[in-house]
Amino acid sequence: MKAVESASRAKGWSPGEMRLAMEMADDRGKVLETWDNRYLLSAGADGAVQTEVVSAFHNGKDETQKERDAQAKREAQAKRDSSAQRDGGSDWTTYLDDPFDPAKQDAVEVRLFEGTSEIGGRTCVAFAFTMSRPKNLVTEGTAWLDAATGLPVELVSSPKPMPRAVHELVTTVRYADGFVSEVRIEGSGSVLFFKRRFVSVVTLGGWFRSGALADTGR
Repeated sequence: MKAVESASRAKGWSPGEMRLAMEMADDRGKVLETWDNRYLLSAGADGAVQTEVVSAFHNGKDETQKERDAQAKREAQAKRDSSAQRDGGSDWTTYLDDPFDPAKQDAVEVRLFEGTSEIGGRTCVAFAFTMSRPKNLVTEGTAWLDAATGLPVELVSSPKPMPRAVHELVTTVRYADGFVSEVRIEGSGSVLFFKRRFVSVVTLGGWFRSGALADTGR
């Protein structure tokens, strides 16, 4: 499958730009908290991916220095912990259960839907998929692939069962030229006696070849 081949090639690349925007609201839709962080990623002298905090805002307040201090701690921890991510803790893939990951194909079952759909101006074929995960968990969803190239265009999924205290959780992944361009996570859950809604959007761009990721097989 072209989508699996594309995912395999993408493992040797890293986004050069990342934006993480989050919003929490009450059950009536009133926004209670917001976060908006921007990062630049680049290859260091040793080939490992380095993360620079460009800006960070919490509820509109500039907390850039606070996030830079936190990033420095993550990088220090990564150096102490050989099992940590080599990029110092800004691994965007933690937001994604990827059914196209070549290492997970034994855990993925797919079923082709009939017909085609228009997604982002492209004619796509759709597959329903189920991906088995540890502890009897699964991720279920639909993937849309470009009918002409076979490359992924969009992916929508939800975990089953839901995590504790979470009522709804939907992840939407969008792709551009075989690379992830956006990961959007929306859901609702309970915090003590209060219902909260949340949205997290990771926007990625400026992809570059990373020797560190290629060397580790990621």
